[in-house]
Amino acid sequence: METRPQSMMEDEIDLRELFLVLWKGKWIIAALVVVAALAAAVGSKMLLTPTYEAVATLLIMPPTYQTSLEPEALPLQTYQALALTPSIAGQVIERLQLKSGKGEPLAAGDVLRAVEVDVLTQDTRSDSRQAAGIIRIKAAWSEPDIARDIANAWADVFIESTSQIRKSELDEVAQVILNQHGATERMLKDSEKRLIGLHASGSVSLANQQVEVLVDQLGEQRRYTLRTHSELDIKRNQLEALTNQLTAVEHEGEWLGFSLERLSGHDLNGIPARQQIIEAANQLVRARDTLVDFDNQSQMSLVEQELKSEQTQLSNYRSNLSKLKARLPEEKARYVALESRLLMEDEKLLMSRSLTTDALWNALGTDLGTVEKLAGLRLIDETVNPIYLQIAELLTEAKINLEAIPNQIKAYEEMIGISNNRLIDLESQLRTLQQERMVLEEQLNFSTRLYDSLKEQYLSMREKWMQLAGEVAMLELEVERGTEELGQQEAAVAIAENRLLELELEESELVRNIESLQRTHRVLSEQTESARLAELQATGDVRFVSEAVAPRSPSGPNHKMNVAVTVVLAGMIGVGAVFIINMFQTHPA
Repeated sequence: METRPQSMMEDEIDLRELFLVLWKGKWIIAALVVVAALAAAVGSKMLLTPTYEAVATLLIMPPTYQTSLEPEALPLQTYQALALTPSIAGQVIERLQLKSGKGEPLAAGDVLRAVEVDVLTQDTRSDSRQAAGIIRIKAAWSEPDIARDIANAWADVFIESTSQIRKSELDEVAQVILNQHGATERMLKDSEKRLIGLHASGSVSLANQQVEVLVDQLGEQRRYTLRTHSELDIKRNQLEALTNQLTAVEHEGEWLGFSLERLSGHDLNGIPARQQIIEAANQLVRARDTLVDFDNQSQMSLVEQELKSEQTQLSNYRSNLSKLKARLPEEKARYVALESRLLMEDEKLLMSRSLTTDALWNALGTDLGTVEKLAGLRLIDETVNPIYLQIAELLTEAKINLEAIPNQIKAYEEMIGISNNRLIDLESQLRTLQQERMVLEEQLNFSTRLYDSLKEQYLSMREKWMQLAGEVAMLELEVERGTEELGQQEAAVAIAENRLLELELEESELVRNIESLQRTHRVLSEQTESARLAELQATGDVRFVSEAVAPRSPSGPNHKMNVAVTVVLAGMIGVGAVFIINMFQTHPA
């Protein structure tokens, strides 16, 4: 283990020893702290003069509608600099008659030192121009009423100064614009009177109206003629194309579909339209013949009848099977009941009777005792029980039925299976025939539709051809008449335009002068309105928000802060004194 030198161990500071030194000198430290606190409290109360602060709040609000002539709002920092000028301080001193203790007026610097101006704004833009802000004018004075008056008077003088600055900038510019606007307006009125005199003759307007009417008529006639020409060309092309189409599908003025039998020997394969009609007609005939042959050969009605018969028979089988299945439990129950009842009945009946009750024996017998004994004797006869026989017959019948029903059920189930198979075969055969017939019907319907479509197309083409032929004849007459009228109107328009051109050349110089003066007048009018609006708004952009009030309590000096600082300093001095005393006691000279 490394050991440190003895000198180093002796030089180390022992915190416990330091604490013991401070503890021994605690009364010295406490005495110095108490004495310093009392002295600071008494001195602060007696030697320092209390000051009072009053704050007046102003709002900097640029005009809502600012014209181009009006100077832009100053930056907020500029307002702060303007508020702390000596001229404002001098006006405040003069207004409030502020004097020193000797009765002399105060200097501007004395008041400026007592006033602080702070600018507050919420605008985060780098350029604070055109931003609303708050100016706080703080006045500190030994008397609360004077502090209040200084803050309010300072705010009033500052508002008047800023308003006067804005007004002086606008007055000169507005006066120049108003003078120029009046001169331009007089020149414009003179030029307008000369133009009105020219128009009063009515020659220009009449010529212009005549040209407009003739030009409108000429334009309408040209549009009508061009439209008629275009429509005539279209109708002619349509008529020619339609004639070619009709020629391709007609023979001797009749549609090929109406005279197919007479054209069977002609060569028509060279024209696609004719070939299409022939193929459609042949296809229709083939489809009809095919459907008739199918109906004659398929015997589909017999299959349908056989299917209905088989369905009826299958329904009867199923009905009988259901009855047998429902009867089987009944027969079982009946058999069990009859069997139980048969066990309860005797096969033979025993009958007891007396020997006789005939009066003959009574007459023959003289001995009454003997007769009575004979009467008490009984004969027993044995006979077959009819109920037993009847129940036995019913039981035998029930047994036969019970044994026969399962066989019958099985037989009906087999017949139902056979009938189902037969029915499936018939339905499959019928569906096949129906599908084949449906295909043939669809082919016939398609062929019929195709043939009817071609026929309707031909009839529509023939009707349209007749209509187009009449329209072409009418349009040709209209084009001829419109061409003649167009030539006459063009000559009249040329004469009227030459006359109007002469009058317009005479008028153009006056019009150019008036337009130039009007543009100048509009610009000056806008500037005049801007100057007037600027004069109305030139009341300054600084407003009072809150006047200063006399403070109730002084803002300084802070006695508690002074005492606290004095106590801390006294404590530090006491600690130093304790260490110095300890050093002299430990190491005497």
